Amino acid sequence: QWRLDAATELNIDFLYTTFDIDTRRFTQTVVFTPLAIFGPASDVVNADDSLRVSVNETAPANSSVVTGATFNNANVTSIGVGSISDTETAAWGADFSKTLDEWTLSVDASYSRASRDWTFRQGVLEATMTSPIDPEDSQTVTDARVFPATFSFDGQRTATFQTGLNLSDPNLYETRNHRIDDEPNQDQEFAVKIDADRALDWGIATTLRVGASYRAREKNVERRRFESSAADRFPLAEGIYMQFPVDDFTGNQRSGVAQFLYPNIDRSFDYVFGRLPGDEVPKLNAPNTFDISEDVVAAYVQIDLDGDLHGRQLIGNIGVRVVNTNSTSNGTAPGSITLIDQGGGVLGFEVSGLAPTEVASDFTETLPSLSLRYEMSDDLFLRLAAGRMLNRPEFADLSPRLDVNPTQRAASAGNPLLSPYISDQLDMGLEWYFGAASAVTGAFFYKDIGGFIQGFTRTDVEYLGTQFASLTQPFNAGSAEILGFEAGLQHAFISLPAPFDGLGVIANYTFNDSSITVAESSNAADSVTTSFPQASDRSYNLIAYYDKGGLQARVAYAFRSDFVAVASAAFANEIVTLGYGQLDAFVSYDVTENISVFFEGVNLARARLDQNVSKLVDTARASGDQTVLVDQPFQSFVTGRRLGIGVRARF
Repeated sequence: QWRLDAATELNIDFLYTTFDIDTRRFTQTVVFTPLAIFGPASDVVNADDSLRVSVNETAPANSSVVTGATFNNANVTSIGVGSISDTETAAWGADFSKTLDEWTLSVDASYSRASRDWTFRQGVLEATMTSPIDPEDSQTVTDARVFPATFSFDGQRTATFQTGLNLSDPNLYETRNHRIDDEPNQDQEFAVKIDADRALDWGIATTLRVGASYRAREKNVERRRFESSAADRFPLAEGIYMQFPVDDFTGNQRSGVAQFLYPNIDRSFDYVFGRLPGDEVPKLNAPNTFDISEDVVAAYVQIDLDGDLHGRQLIGNIGVRVVNTNSTSNGTAPGSITLIDQGGGVLGFEVSGLAPTEVASDFTETLPSLSLRYEMSDDLFLRLAAGRMLNRPEFADLSPRLDVNPTQRAASAGNPLLSPYISDQLDMGLEWYFGAASAVTGAFFYKDIGGFIQGFTRTDVEYLGTQFASLTQPFNAGSAEILGFEAGLQHAFISLPAPFDGLGVIANYTFNDSSITVAESSNAADSVTTSFPQASDRSYNLIAYYDKGGLQARVAYAFRSDFVAVASAAFANEIVTLGYGQLDAFVSYDVTENISVFFEGVNLARARLDQNVSKLVDTARASGDQTVLVDQPFQSFVTGRRLGIGVRARF
């Protein structure tokens, strides 16, 4: 920081960070074929007796909830994933301000560069069967990799899986596809902003502010992949497998995930690749290699307001901003996709007709805004805000990428033709300050969103010459509305005798009534209306705190009701996350003026996050009759507690 004189100041800053993450993840997959075909009955059997499904008899009319099934052909795979991400960021910035007679001029320029090297390794073990489970069973087993199995959901959403096999026996498994992905990427941005302001004497208009800005961002992603073929299968050797490395959160060691063996990522790759005949070097994955550039030019005019209305102060501002966004996406587009049978019921794929592609877009929007605060009395204030907001697509959605899951016949792609979406919003609220650090607030809000970006999934669709079970792409989905209110309370008990005068509470509650029009997963040409993604109808926060004498402590509980996580997915019309709450705590103490110690606890009650799906399911493919699968248990997540201690020092 350098003050050249009383009217001129220059600031220069630099920031460097490095962040390394080493992750291990383990997944248990049980695939039952043929896929479930069932209707609203208590016990449904496939024609070939390969599937027997139990459904919840208390489910609504014309709906089913699967509670258990018996299969004659289950396929079991254990997946181990390891990833290493090394991220490095450097940022430079400088700002300059100068007072010139009636005007104050400021210039702010910055440049940042981030790089990430990401390596992903996935190993697969597949259970096999060399003899029938029950010698007295007359059933003929035609594939050594499938066998009878049962599963069920109990009232606590715990999945129980039984095969009659000892799934912790390494002789039951063999290695399958091992895959390596390397993905280095670079992201850089240059920005410059010029602002000027001067005082006004136009009634309640007190200050005129004008400015312009320019921002240029570019992101480059290169992906390389090597994957062993389905035919490259080897028996397990000592040291390349492991037991489930953490406690089984299902609480069932014999019928939950802990009964399976998993790849030891650090050793299984050396074992598998040492037995392959060729060169195991990841090769360029052209459909997932791309670069995107975005230039944003903006200019604004704003007038600050400060005056009297009926003897009370009215402050705020009114202005307008014009923004132009120009983006270009470059990549490689395939001309066709072909699914390949690799043997053992495993599909691979290859792309052909690769050609460079470039998609450019240009959008200009005008964004007005108004913000007012009126003093109704000494401790009561009315707030009003209205404006139009611009939300640009994420680079990941704009990319001309293509991912294919041949086993599930599923594909996902980016969409370089996405445009920014606009939201018109209005907020009006009251604030009552009834103490030095105490207030009650309330507000109504409304948002009208056009062109919201939503992932659409089309099923049974032909894409690049191949019939896919599902294709997922982001699109500008159409209209959405959000209407609601929020209320809050903050109170510091400063009137209590010491040391209790450091106590305080904060509470807030929000209600949302939202809707969005999205495409049905079964037919993208049709549309359905559902709740706005990630928006709960109800949410609240309760916080108790203490702040005095260098001691700061806080206990917080946050709750939100059910909300739509995904409005259109390959396996459902929508995925709904059920309501849940989380308890956190934080304590810090200032040892000296410059040094403090702290403790932090996140999710202390080990909250579990549950998700359900609702889906259209064919009950009889010949007749086309349908029944709705309602609130079917889909996923449950237990992240556990996160505890941390630390020291902060200020120099």
